[in-house]
Order: sequence, then structure tokens, then C-alpha cells
Amino acid sequence: HQEPGYTIYETREGPYALLVSLNAAGTAFGTAYVDDGISFPPGPSRCLTFQAAEGTLKIESKGEYAIQQKLETITVLGAQKPAQVTVQGWMVQEWTYEEATEELVVSNASVNLNGQVTLSWR
Repeated sequence: HQEPGYTIYETREGPYALLVSLNAAGTAFGTAYVDDGISFPPGPSRCLTFQAAEGTLKIESKGEYAIQQKLETITVLGAQKPAQVTVQGWMVQEWTYEEATEELVVSNASVNLNGQVTLSWR
């Protein structure tokens, strides 16, 4: 989802946030379709596939539309408390974990959604 702005343009230009809700088995799956939101008929687009399992979230990206906005916040519900969090193998410094709700929040991730991405929590 995106943070709403005062206008449609402002909303469209803002960063993305992703909410992942793991099931009892610790997995989740979802897809998202992204295009410019104004062309008719629709032009180039991008399909994002999200798969989470065993402490890893994989984002696969296919299509011709170039997403300019970054994925800034990733929230994982139902996660086990990690000792470390990585994106593309790099240690992430800005993350929090709420034990009572099993909520992992990665902030300021600046993930490019035009390629493959892996987030891991261990």
C-alpha cells in the first residue's frame, strides 16, 4: 500500500509499504499488479510476486513498467524474533520487533521493485 497524499499525484509519487501476514505454518503468498494508473488502454505493467517461508521473503518482479517508487517499509506479522535481518545479503540496521504481536518492521529499506529481492530474518 501507499501512504495517501493530498492529491492522486502525491499518493502515486510516495513510497510503498508491504504488510506480510504469515499463516500458522509461517508462510504467505501474494501478488501485485503495477502500472502508471492513468493510461487507457493500460500500457506497460509489472507483476510482483511475494513468497514468504522459513524466515525469508522473496519478491519476484516481471514486466516492462519501471516502478520509480521504492519499497520503504516491510512489516511481517507472525515472525519469530530474529537476531539479524538482511536484504540482498546486507545487514539491515533499521528494524524493530514486537514480541507480544510477533511483528517485525523493517524501516527505510529503499528496495527497488524492478528486480528480484530477498529479505531474511534469522
